[in-house]
Amino acid sequence: MKILNKIRNSVSKRLNPQNTRYYGLNALDQKLEPYLDFDNGSFVELGANDGVTQSNTYYFEKERGWQGVLIEPAPHNFLKCFSLRGSRSKVFCNACVEFGFPDRLIEMVYANLMSVSVGQELDLADRSEHLKNAQLHMKETEVSFSFGAVARPLNEILIEAEAPSRVNLLSLDVEGAELNVLKGIDHDRFRFDFMLIECRDLDRLQGFLGTVGYKLETALNQQDYLFRNNR
Repeated sequence: MKILNKIRNSVSKRLNPQNTRYYGLNALDQKLEPYLDFDNGSFVELGANDGVTQSNTYYFEKERGWQGVLIEPAPHNFLKCFSLRGSRSKVFCNACVEFGFPDRLIEMVYANLMSVSVGQELDLADRSEHLKNAQLHMKETEVSFSFGAVARPLNEILIEAEAPSRVNLLSLDVEGAELNVLKGIDHDRFRFDFMLIECRDLDRLQGFLGTVGYKLETALNQQDYLFRNNR
């Protein structure tokens, strides 16, 4: 009976897509689905926030049975994320950095979905302007503040999480620190079928990803790009 219900639900979603709830900003998860249209997949999401708001992976976990790794540096959002998604996926409270990052902690400025790091070179034209714009999108009950996040290369977290060596999706939205994160992965040990990356300097990102075996698949909007494993 459970199997029949799963089949009915799956068929219903395909026949009635208007009844399916997506969560990603600008329907990014809905745009991803044609590339990842299967159940029981795996993901890694950085910039996980509370695990639901503007999440690119919550739909896949909730509706398609996926599991994965969620990483969020702000402690209060980490706790929300753990509460909402920790029963199925592994949740970490860290900021991901490149291999060889010298410090245990990295300074972060909280700005909800637009929080940024201070101790890294970022792909942002103007950090101060970015934070000023972030204020416009924060709730009246929120304030911006600085805090120290525990810095770890993503590779270290993947090993601790016992992630598979082949992951179906990496979702990377870290407000300009994308290259720093990518430089903290052993790309021979861990591969991703697809990488969804928010970036502001596509040439620079493509240049690096080309050296580790990924090619641009498509642009899902003006700042979010999908890369495919080319090995």
